[in-house]
Amino acid sequence: MARTPRRNEDGDDSDAPRRPSERRGLRAALALEEAGELQEAARLFEYVGEHAQAASLRLEHAETLRDEQQRLAVLREGCARNPANSDQGQALHRALGEVLMRVAEGLEPGARKRALALEAAQALELGQCGGEAGRLYEKLGLLARAARAYTDAGEIDRLEAVHGLLDEREQAERELRTLELDVESAIATGRRALALAILQDHFREAQRTQRQPRPILVSALAELERRTPREGKLGLIFRCEDQVTVVRVIGRDRLRIGRAPPTTASSACSRESAAASMASSQ
Repeated sequence: MARTPRRNEDGDDSDAPRRPSERRGLRAALALEEAGELQEAARLFEYVGEHAQAASLRLEHAETLRDEQQRLAVLREGCARNPANSDQGQALHRALGEVLMRVAEGLEPGARKRALALEAAQALELGQCGGEAGRLYEKLGLLARAARAYTDAGEIDRLEAVHGLLDEREQAERELRTLELDVESAIATGRRALALAILQDHFREAQRTQRQPRPILVSALAELERRTPREGKLGLIFRCEDQVTVVRVIGRDRLRIGRAPPTTASSACSRESAAASMASSQ
């Protein structure tokens, strides 16, 4: 295997003075490499700051493994220990991204598949594969990251398309905020029927376009439906001194309030002091 020039952590040539422990570590790493102990040699190269050589050995070791999970473990450890600031480091990160993509493709849709796809995109981006990384970010809905990756890769057409999607997302966000304010205003001014109609229209449209409604709007709709009187049913709560009386009327749209049944027994009320009826509040 062609070896890369030895360099220390500061980027100087390996001919620069080293501490005795580093020289011993470097000699041990070379001996392990010659003996074919690639993983142990890579760890020692990492210890003495020879990250380019370590990344090269990590990649060579991964290529000898047939098991995909073992290869993935070796590449993950290598990428965690070696930055992508050299050709060898970038190649190592690219290899990790490619393995992650293959593993993710074999999974059913879900949180694990998404997590692996995101990890793959990050590794490919570090490996200078901005186009592939951008497409993965785009599939994941991470449009800002996709735009960054496409910019680095110089893929102008995809970048413009992503900016268009970002503009659409911002517009949708503004429309949702306006809808939330309209619902809040309608409830605050006692126009519950209007708030309910606005929410129901929004949910019908969300279902038609297969979009997930916001949790705050789901809660608002549930609360409004809970508090909206059902047709043909009316319930009133009377509090008089220490007595609480609940009157429920079914099948009538008008309730007279007084001392005649069905009423409160308090003498503070006349025989027919008021009447309640169902009405639509717009």
